Amino acid sequence: MAILSREQIENDINAMSFQMLLVIGLLGVCILLVFIFFSRSFCRPILSTCQAMKQLESGDFTVRVTQTSQDELGNLQRGFNHMAKKLGEFVEQEYIFIVREREAQLKELARMMDPHFMYNTLEAISMTAYLHDDRQTVQ
Repeated sequence: MAILSREQIENDINAMSFQMLLVIGLLGVCILLVFIFFSRSFCRPILSTCQAMKQLESGDFTVRVTQTSQDELGNLQRGFNHMAKKLGEFVEQEYIFIVREREAQLKELARMMDPHFMYNTLEAISMTAYLHDDRQTVQ
């Protein structure tokens, strides 16, 4: 059995400490890379959905999100697409309703103007005849 000197034991402990720190550092880097990979794969669909929401807010009702999975994010994306489609349909229906309402108002104004125009025309003829002393035309 060999007896090790104090220096040799300290050198061995220092070497093992360095090796342990190196292993722990490499393990930490590996965990960080795995975390970054999974967070990106999780965040990318959320960010694309947020970007589509901004387009929808600006009035682009044709925007759709590509469904990336069948989990909760996929449900969210599918719901967003359905909501965007329905909003587009509602806006189109409201636009058609407003256009038809304006057309009806214009037609009503035109109908209201016709009797006044006719009355004013006949009154102008009557006054012209009166000024020319044509009693029969005035009557």
